[in-house]
Amino acid sequence: MSLEAIAIISLGALLGGFVNGLTGFGTGLTALGIWLYALPPASAATLVMATSVAAQIQMLPNLLAHIDTPRTARFVLPGLLAVPLGTAAL
Repeated sequence: MSLEAIAIISLGALLGGFVNGLTGFGTGLTALGIWLYALPPASAATLVMATSVAAQIQMLPNLLAHIDTPRTARFVLPGLLAVPLGTAAL
């Protein structure tokens, strides 16, 4: 891999991480447009998936610390019943 390709991939990762830090999503949307200049589409899409999962896993401990379990259960439990019914209705 050439030094130019490594620089393009690094720039895409930097900008994707920046956007993810601002909004909480968008790593793939930002980085893919840049990575396609240096990588074939199949490799770029695989890299997008890996970096998106890594970015969200990194945010998981912070998210879990702020979940109010009793309040959340009021929404999750009915959803667990309604989603299968809605899927069957479709």
